[in-house]
This record gives sequence, C-alpha cells and structure tokens, in this order.
Amino acid sequence: MPFALSVAESAAHPDRPDSAVGLEAADFTPAAFSTSYGRGAGQEVSVVVRKSVRDKELKYRVNGGRVHDVRLTPWKGGETYGGEDNLYFDEYRAEVKDGEPGDRVEVWFTGRTGHGRHGRPVAGGHFTYTVAERPRADVLVVAEEGAKATQARAYVDALKADGRRPVVWDVATQGAPDALGVLSHFGTVVHYTGAATPGNATQLQLRAYLNEGGKLIEAGERAGGSVDLGDGTLSDDFSQYYLGAYTRTSTSGATGFTGSGRLEGAGGPLGDAPATRWTRRGPTASPRTSCPPTIIRSSRARARESSPAPSTRTGPTRAASWPRPCTPTTPTSASPAPSTSAG
Repeated sequence: MPFALSVAESAAHPDRPDSAVGLEAADFTPAAFSTSYGRGAGQEVSVVVRKSVRDKELKYRVNGGRVHDVRLTPWKGGETYGGEDNLYFDEYRAEVKDGEPGDRVEVWFTGRTGHGRHGRPVAGGHFTYTVAERPRADVLVVAEEGAKATQARAYVDALKADGRRPVVWDVATQGAPDALGVLSHFGTVVHYTGAATPGNATQLQLRAYLNEGGKLIEAGERAGGSVDLGDGTLSDDFSQYYLGAYTRTSTSGATGFTGSGRLEGAGGPLGDAPATRWTRRGPTASPRTSCPPTIIRSSRARARESSPAPSTRTGPTRAASWPRPCTPTTPTSASPAPSTSAG
C-alpha cells in the first residue's frame, strides 16, 4: 500500500517522485570514472539530469587551476539504446578539452531550478579522474582472467604481428574499464576471459562501448557465455543481443574454420593456444595442458544497412566463433573436440 500511494502522489510531479522509503531523485547523477585514456585528445563526460533544470553546464578544472565551463547537450543515443522516451530525466554530454598525461581533472555539473531570472542554483557531486600515462595504441586488450593477467602476451603478439599497436588493461588490478573514460579512445577492443565467466561490471561497459559503434573481439574459454548478475542469477543477454551467439555446442573433428557473410574470405586452422592451465582438478599454477581460447568477433550493424524503415534498430548481423573447449586432460590425452557458438 505505501508503494501504491507514493506512485499516485507522484502523478502530480513525476520529475520529483514521492518515495515510500524516503529516497529522493537527484538533480544530477554523473557517470563517474577515475581513469582517462584520452592522452590530451579530449574526454567526453556524461550525466543524467532532471530536464526541468535550466542552464545545464559542465564545469571542470585541471590540477586545481582555473574553472572552465561547457554547455551540456542532450545525448542522441546509440545504436541500440538511449536518446528516446526521456520525459523527465535525460542523459547529457560535454567534452573536457584540457588535460595531459599525469593531470588530475575535477568534474562537476551545475544548473538552475525554478522560473524567471533568479532561479535557485543547483550542482551535482564532484568526481576526479587522472589522465593516464600510456603508450600510443589503437587496440585495447582487456584481460579478465580472474587473477592478475598472465596470458595477455599471446594476444599482444598476435596483434603486433597484424600491424596493430595494442595496450593491455588488466581487470584484476585496474577494475572494469569505463566505456567513456577508457574504451571510447580505441577503435577496437579485444576482451578475453580465463576459467571464470566474464564479470558483469566489465560486460556492462563493453555493452555501452558497442552501443556507440565500438568494435569488439571477444575471446577466452567462456566467451559469449552467461554472466552472473551479482546474486547468482545468470544472464545471456549480452551474448545473444550483442554478440549474436545463442548457445555453445560440441563439434567433433573440426580442424579449421571458414568465414561466411561479412567474414567471407577469412579462414584458418584450429589449434591449441595459451590460456588457463588445467589439471584434472581444474585451473592450477602447475600446468598439464593449455586451454585454447574461444574467439568471437562481433560486428554491429546500423538500421539503414538492413531495413528501409528509418526507425528500426538492429542487433548484430553477424557473429562468428572458432572455439575449442577447455577440459581437464593429461599430457597423453588426445586433443578435445572443438565447440561452436551458433548465432
């Protein structure tokens, strides 16, 4: 009953809802992060704001210096979500144009409420990020092994052999990479996991990255698998709706792959590659055999590529995977049969 009453009472002022448990909707809810990989090229920041707030601005200062202000503009949304049905609150963006590696940038947001020229000034909470020192790179390798990364070198070497300039982000030591602060500064991201399923925090950031046009290569034993939402509930939404991979099935005797659709012309043999080391009891520091990684390449498609309807949004149109399962074996055991993800 208290909840029903609070809903009814909110009808008169839906942008300031009543709460049966005493909660209040903030004027500003910033998407805070602590690290930027912008390297002085500009850093976009985001905040959800009550739409009735006027004169919305980003304010920032670098290393405690002069305060700069930039007008906030509504976010237009991405390929899958955002930019629609924002009746009382909306997401706004602006760009911090200053900051070199090593700088600390303090960010907050301001506006005015009420009517007339003398509205009441309001401001949101502050957050500070550091512009990270990092090599120049065009591909980010997100290592999520469940412990400090030990297998990232295999991915780095493969990317370098292809003429790419990779840099590694280790989830175990650095946390989940923020979609705006970190991932947005790379045209391509390679994310791989170890024996554990992908972390929900990382997957949410990857989802936001794909939503804004990023390109993702998903790799590892559990690539495209379900993720624990935090209470033991497993979800396969990301693998289905963003990678186009529905399930994992075993296929015996596969020794290579041939791409189709957008991957037509791609192909190669299937073979063991470094990943988590296993014994009969599971992952261990004492290796008996290597677990080869599962690789899924996700390709996002815009609505105009697949449908004449201007309002139609689409999910991934093609996803291919070339996995081999990771099962405990002894050194004398035969190679396990590979598996595939259908999409």
